Amino acid sequence: MRELHDFLALYPDIRIELMLSDDDVDLSRREADVAIRFHAPHQSDLIQKPLAPVRYRMCASPAYLERWGVPQSLEDLDRHRLIAYGALAPQPIRSVNWILDVGHSGAPRVPVMTVNNIFGILQAVEAGIGIATLPSYLINSSTGVVP
Repeated sequence: MRELHDFLALYPDIRIELMLSDDDVDLSRREADVAIRFHAPHQSDLIQKPLAPVRYRMCASPAYLERWGVPQSLEDLDRHRLIAYGALAPQPIRSVNWILDVGHSGAPRVPVMTVNNIFGILQAVEAGIGIATLPSYLINSSTGVVP
């Protein structure tokens, strides 16, 4: 939100309606004027510009790590409480649940909680519920998570 504050300071006559969704809006049908996406657009006539690289990292809250300990290896994740994106993750972020498989053989780990929105996952991590993979833009804007 800091970036939006700075943007509005530069352009005070612009009005913003922020729609947060992990699904794509159709710009050709005027569902929005601008979209921030994590993949190339499907419509060839759209102008696209990269804003910043996005990396996903495992994160937890300091309170969670104090209570449950810091995983020292990928195998340690088998004994931790994991938070995952629900089964219907949109295609651009479908691989966000890699925490359930990494360093593990056999059936995927079972999360203690699933959430159908990446910001909701951030809130669950900040609340100390468990460990999840979060994108760098959320990690950088939160004081309640530790990579």
